[in-house]
Amino acid sequence: LKHPDELLQEFLSGEWQQAGGVVNEDRKQRNLRQILAATGQSPAPEAPVVRMRQRRLSYWAAAVAAVMILTTGLYFLQKRDHRSAMGAVADKQWKEVRNGSGHVEMLTMPDGSKIWLNSRTTVSYPEDYANSEKREIRLSGEAYFDVAKDPNRPFTIYTDSLQTTVLGTSFAIRAWPGATKMHVALVKGSVRVSGYNGTLTETLVPGDLLTFIPANRNLVKTPGGLRSDLYEWTEGKIVLSNTPVAEALDQLGQLYGVTIRYDVLQIGNRKLTGKFRRENIDSVLQNLLFAAELTYSKKEGIYFITSIH
Repeated sequence: LKHPDELLQEFLSGEWQQAGGVVNEDRKQRNLRQILAATGQSPAPEAPVVRMRQRRLSYWAAAVAAVMILTTGLYFLQKRDHRSAMGAVADKQWKEVRNGSGHVEMLTMPDGSKIWLNSRTTVSYPEDYANSEKREIRLSGEAYFDVAKDPNRPFTIYTDSLQTTVLGTSFAIRAWPGATKMHVALVKGSVRVSGYNGTLTETLVPGDLLTFIPANRNLVKTPGGLRSDLYEWTEGKIVLSNTPVAEALDQLGQLYGVTIRYDVLQIGNRKLTGKFRRENIDSVLQNLLFAAELTYSKKEGIYFITSIH
């Protein structure tokens, strides 16, 4: 319920697909208008789904009325900061691309910009992207950007709490819904990152790492803090670069769509560096936890992390 745009929609969509039912579009739209009216919102046009590079993707685009009603209501009740950050872009019609596979996917935009999407990552862009004065992207998850230079058309990425603007550059953003930290890592070029409607702003140069902590709305810039794990995942591997074990476990939970529970005090300050093949979650956990002197048990689909000793 805390992350309706990710976990809940996927669960309900999967259940619906297994049921093999048919969407009643008239009823869906009627019920959607009712709940939007109850929450004081206006209906927004549905975003068409775009497929990526002829890869087979699974979307929640054909979800039933119950999915649309429940998740849309939760979306408007819980995304006030997101609406504030998005500003005027909320009124546009958007195309949506979701990487539902277990592999890295690349999307080429109409202007030649390239976006690498990690697993379970979604990006959206306006239908008039090619002809608009601004190049605007919505991001939920983790992506690496190689932006085509166009001084007359700034390139802006919106996440729940951050707004990153560039003219032409390469950088990575990790902004999973509900994460305790968000990162912007600059490889080359220059970017300006703003949080909470411009009240927090930092400009990055190559090698800089920016960390945003939603709990206290704190932006921390670390000159020269660029970590390889924030961009080398585009090679199709799971990369750790002096990464705290707790952060690595959170990342795995997002990538594989599973729940991983652990005791922060028991894990301590352990950090890991290494590269792992994208195998099934059990294999990856075994390798990662062995190096950290930890183990796990699984009950009812939930992974519990404990110390070996």
